[in-house]
Amino acid sequence: MAASYDGTTSKIYINGILSTSSTAVSGPPTTNTDSLFIGADRSGSTPDFFFNGYIDEVRIANYVKTEAQIKEYLYQSITNDNEPSSGSINVTYNLDGSPQDNSDGGPRLYFRGDAKFSAPATVTNQPISPLNRTTGGFPEQYAVKTSDRAIPEIGLMIDDSLYIGSSTTISDVNLFVATNHTAEADLEITLISPAGTEVKVCSDKGLLGSADNIITVFDDEADSTLKSSAYTSFAPRIKADNSVNAAFAGANAQGWWRLKINDDAGGDSGRVYAWGVQINNAATLDVGSEPTAGVPGKFELQQNYPNPFNPSTMIRFSLARPEQVSLKVYDVLGREVQTLLNEKRAAGTYTVPFNASRLASGVYFYRLRAGNFIESKKMMLVK
Repeated sequence: MAASYDGTTSKIYINGILSTSSTAVSGPPTTNTDSLFIGADRSGSTPDFFFNGYIDEVRIANYVKTEAQIKEYLYQSITNDNEPSSGSINVTYNLDGSPQDNSDGGPRLYFRGDAKFSAPATVTNQPISPLNRTTGGFPEQYAVKTSDRAIPEIGLMIDDSLYIGSSTTISDVNLFVATNHTAEADLEITLISPAGTEVKVCSDKGLLGSADNIITVFDDEADSTLKSSAYTSFAPRIKADNSVNAAFAGANAQGWWRLKINDDAGGDSGRVYAWGVQINNAATLDVGSEPTAGVPGKFELQQNYPNPFNPSTMIRFSLARPEQVSLKVYDVLGREVQTLLNEKRAAGTYTVPFNASRLASGVYFYRLRAGNFIESKKMMLVK
């Protein structure tokens, strides 16, 4: 999460996406020497609201970061070497490593009460983000997609897809995966190329002790080989169960890449919250939903095709100018079923696939929000 205040408007970002903004703010805190507290005091007779969770990194800056800067540093730490604004102040604390600022010389950070450093091998369901420490151009060189795919208690999740527009012959592929599943030893993770070739990168691998959650880059050139119950995390880089390069080498990278996860045991569920690919150890360009040529003259949401459908259909929409785009599916009771898209898109016409293999037959609605443009349409799933 990130928060900013420019003297007039306060903004809250979740996973690099603007969530809410408000002008109902009296002003920034006055200059003082008091401490900054995250959470509140629970010692009184009536406990205050307090933070309960895990923080990998705390960042404080004396300038307003843009949404692009927030997204750029979503999966990497800020240091003196890579500051987004070298003429300003960036104070950064890596709570999975040190209470000392590793950027512009802020004061030492102190823990209070029950707060502590991560100990993922001894505490159940305590995630860590080792990608904060990784190098090699991540995530700038990756096609990274934030996601919200549910991993069911038993069985396959609905495949998540990412479009690569560059027509490139593959020699090397790296896969980034971030899940919050609490029984990673039950998961089978598979990457599927545009040609339909499948590679199972991780199958039934557990972490050491009580460690949970997979946040890693699968890389054939990594120094370590994937083992079960040998690491507190698989990251920052690990060799996959099966060679990714051997499976995809010589094929064209252009088209829809898909991530598939199977949970082969009951008792736990989770979510995929980000994943991405890197082609030939270079910057991956032209990422997102598949655009067609030309700039449309208006905003438009078209009827899905086919309709009725079973189990897949395509949703097409047009943007007359660049906008933050949200495309979501709802059931007849207005409950959100799936987020298909939630990111900035350039002007153009796009086609987004929707796979409803895990849903029951019936009527569903899909809604497009692009700036001030909002439109919904009905579709029918018949099995």
